[in-house]
Amino acid sequence: EKEAEEKVKLSLEKEKELSELKTKFISITSHEFRTPLTSVYSSAQLIERYGKKWSDEEHQKHIDRIKKSVKYLTRLLDDVLTISRAESGKIKFEPKKSDLAKLCSNIVDDIKLQLTDKHDFKFSIQLNNNYSYIDEKLITFILINLLSNAIKYSINGGQIRLDISEESGEIIFKIADQGIGIPLEDQSQLFEPFNRAKNVGNISGTGLGMSIVKRSVDMHHGSIAFESKENIGTTFTVRIPIKSEYNYEQDTVD
Repeated sequence: EKEAEEKVKLSLEKEKELSELKTKFISITSHEFRTPLTSVYSSAQLIERYGKKWSDEEHQKHIDRIKKSVKYLTRLLDDVLTISRAESGKIKFEPKKSDLAKLCSNIVDDIKLQLTDKHDFKFSIQLNNNYSYIDEKLITFILINLLSNAIKYSINGGQIRLDISEESGEIIFKIADQGIGIPLEDQSQLFEPFNRAKNVGNISGTGLGMSIVKRSVDMHHGSIAFESKENIGTTFTVRIPIKSEYNYEQDTVD
C-alpha cells in the first residue's frame, strides 16, 4: 500500500509539474507571438495604404520588418518543437567526423550579423586537431544560442568573447559577455524550460533555449557551467569530450 501511495504521489507531482509548464508555455508563447504578428500586420497595412507613394528605401524597410518578424516566429516554433521532441526522447544524436574549426568559423560569420556598433566581438580557436566526432546541428545550436544570448543581454554593448581550446581530452568552449548578468536567485533554474531571469525586462525570449542547450551538451556526454554577476556579465564554459571515432553509448538523451 505504501508503495502504491508513493507512486500516486509521484504521479500527482508530475501532473502538477506538467500543468505548471503548460501554463508557462501558454503565457510566454502568447506574448512572444503577439509582438511579431502585430509588427507583420501593421507593416502589411502600411504597405497596402501607402506603398505606391513610398520611396524604394521606405518600402524595403517594412519588407525587412516583416521578414525579421517571420524569422523570429519560425525560430520560436523550432524551439517549441525541439523541446517537445526532447521531452519525448525523440531528438536523435547523429555525430560524424567534422571540421570543428570550419564549423565554428561559419557560426561566427552568422552571429556577427547580430552585433551592433556597441559590441566588441573577439574570437579565438586553438585546437591540436580540427577534426572530432560531433553532432554539427547540436553544436551549432549550443553556440548560436549562447552567443545570441550574450549579444541580446548585453544591451549596453561591451566585449563578447568566444574562445575555443583543447585540454585533457576535451574541447572547451568559453562564451563571455559584459551584459546584465543572471541574478543569483535565478541561477539554479537556468536550464529549466520556460524559466527567465527577473532582470530581463522587455528583452524577448521564451526561456526554452538554455534547456535545449543543456540537452545538446548532455547528448555529447559533456558538461556546461557558468559564472555570472548582475551588471557585470556572464561566462559559460562548455566541455565536450574529444572523440576520434564514434563510440558514444547512446543516441538519445532522456
